[in-house]
Amino acid sequence: MTHPREYGKILPNPPSEFNELLITYLESHLDRKYVQKLPWLGISEMGVNKTVGVVDFLEFFGLTIFSQTDKKISNQNFHKHYDVVYSGCSETTGRLLAKDDWTYDQIHHVWGEIVANSLNQSRINISFGGASIHAIVSSVLSHIKNNGAPEHLFLLFPPASTRLVIPQSDNLKDQKGHRIHDTFSHAGHIGIDTPNYSKLPFDANEVLSSNFATYFNIQQILVLETIAELTDINLIYSTWGYENDCLFLAANETAKKLNTKVPFKNYVSNPHTYAGNNAANLVVPLPESCHQELKSHEFFDVSRNAHMGVHPHAHIAEMFQKELTKRGYSATL
Repeated sequence: MTHPREYGKILPNPPSEFNELLITYLESHLDRKYVQKLPWLGISEMGVNKTVGVVDFLEFFGLTIFSQTDKKISNQNFHKHYDVVYSGCSETTGRLLAKDDWTYDQIHHVWGEIVANSLNQSRINISFGGASIHAIVSSVLSHIKNNGAPEHLFLLFPPASTRLVIPQSDNLKDQKGHRIHDTFSHAGHIGIDTPNYSKLPFDANEVLSSNFATYFNIQQILVLETIAELTDINLIYSTWGYENDCLFLAANETAKKLNTKVPFKNYVSNPHTYAGNNAANLVVPLPESCHQELKSHEFFDVSRNAHMGVHPHAHIAEMFQKELTKRGYSATL
């Protein structure tokens, strides 16, 4: 492969800095073999920061699910057709419901698995920790391209205003003298410190507002809505983020008032979203009298790292099952 810095000698218009970063990252990292050795969810001995960069970088090309697959752990074949595809971020992986990290013995408690079981159809879980809406949809589209469209597609999204990948130069210092560590920044804190002006180099996380992330994440959902309509995929999606729920409902209500099609046709409102990144901060608390059969589980309401326990997973599954029933499918509640 010709190194990007050589393109200027053979092409009238060399790649932009953005594309040079992408190409350089491909050359310097994908050839090192460690990407193929990463566990399914993208944590490796190389450290979380560097691995997160790899995960997010592959998102640009819809390759994340294939590079992050460890069949010994996930026990899934990512190269075959399934009737049900479901995905999300770490809330959907199932590993945080287990006592020991990187095990999947509690996968049967994950909302998507419950829904698929109620349909009695083949299924695959292509979620991975830290995934943005953009990454989730990119992985879904990549799976469909490689294996064909499923009958059902179920998604549980994180907040739209976070997690978008921001390419930026490595080993530089921002205006405050802080080193900009990651070539591809995981913009979880995007928009916290937005200055009125900036001088290069700058940290994209401090300059771009959260609207930047929201815009690109929302566009991915609108693309998926269109594809589902064209391919007759039964798409249903929801969110655990309170801000998403408000955003999607407001957009749909506005469209109705304007007498046009709603943008988020296949969205189902989750009454038990939570604020921030802590599943204990439910906007509407879960009933205490239901799902007593799950009470003995170690993680009933909240699991490890402030993620959802088996109780909210059960309610989310019921939410999807009710929508399936409303659409004429037989999904046992």
